[in-house]
Amino acid sequence: MEKVTSYKLQVTRKPLMVLRSYGPTVFFLLCLLPLNAQQIDTTTLNLLNPTYPTVFNYTSNGYWTQTFNDEDFTFFKSQIFSFSHLIEGPGSAYNGMAWNGFTVCNSGDDTDYSYTGNWFNFQWGCMAGGGIMTDAQGNILKDENGYVKVQKEIPYLVGYWNYIIEPEWWHLGWGNTFIDEPTRCFQILLDDDKKYEAVGVYVNTHPYSYYAVSHGFGLASQLNQQGDYFKLIFHGINKDGTENGKFVEHFLAKYENNQLIQSTKWEWVDLSSLGEIGGIYCTMASTDVDEYGPLTPLMFCMDKLQVRTKSTGIVENKNFSKIKIYSFQNSVFIKNESNNEYLSVKIFDMYGRLVYQGAIHNKETKITLPVVPGIYNVVLYGKDAARDVSTKVLITNH
Repeated sequence: MEKVTSYKLQVTRKPLMVLRSYGPTVFFLLCLLPLNAQQIDTTTLNLLNPTYPTVFNYTSNGYWTQTFNDEDFTFFKSQIFSFSHLIEGPGSAYNGMAWNGFTVCNSGDDTDYSYTGNWFNFQWGCMAGGGIMTDAQGNILKDENGYVKVQKEIPYLVGYWNYIIEPEWWHLGWGNTFIDEPTRCFQILLDDDKKYEAVGVYVNTHPYSYYAVSHGFGLASQLNQQGDYFKLIFHGINKDGTENGKFVEHFLAKYENNQLIQSTKWEWVDLSSLGEIGGIYCTMASTDVDEYGPLTPLMFCMDKLQVRTKSTGIVENKNFSKIKIYSFQNSVFIKNESNNEYLSVKIFDMYGRLVYQGAIHNKETKITLPVVPGIYNVVLYGKDAARDVSTKVLITNH
């Protein structure tokens, strides 16, 4: 089994652009690559664009109003990502007294509520103080020190790992009740038939865990001995639901050199070593344990999960040198001077959302996009509906 331990923020690569100037107007020409030459498409989790439900509404305390709805939402979806929630099925919320897995929050509360003696009503915050800010193109914004910018009311995921319902016979629920779809408490499935590779994700420490680790609370003890830790573990899942044997560890707290080290910032975790995946599930571990398991509150926050797709291949004799895809202002131009017969084009934004779909012509196709400025992915499809060519273009709208 392969393991990678993550400590530091990683920076993702930006798409390569060739810049050409024609008088006073700037003209962008993007280099064209066949997908089997490592051209990739990245999908980033955007909780402002859910698919099930179609919108997240929040309580005055800043959590999803359906968090305790165990009839309709044992899972929820955003884009291609399907998140486990209330995996024991109908009745498992016990009339609003319990939940497990992932839910969506926007409170950004980082207050220490240990003095109340009960964290149940304050489960919805994150130590960063808010969700991750992005610009109109979905690019993550950072301050002058390189830290992610945050803002209250921007949504993020809060995860609670109820390890008690995950014994080795984890397809059985509490009380040996059979669950039709075997599900890990922290499970994320990629909800289509494409092949994906893991890229990375931002994580943040949950306030309940942060303060319990700092000074202890209830059954949880302060982590204050050399070698103490509290960590999050990402495991790769194959398309058939089996584990791919790879995992990545990220320390949320660690005691070393006579001090407790834990961050209040959103931190990037590189998941690329998980390789090709059909999904991911998470577990947690702490040195503060008893015979029944961890005593540290098993919660964390997460957002901007990224995966990428690669084509399964293309026909060898296609002449890519005679296919040009470029942009000028808010239009995309496709020139096809080869003998290849392309039938359609799809254009996606950087969140993976389809913004245009249509037919293409043999010689030249012009597509004008009434969308916000940014980088878009243009994909050509052949007779068999397989994706053959993909490239990125910049739309300026002026």
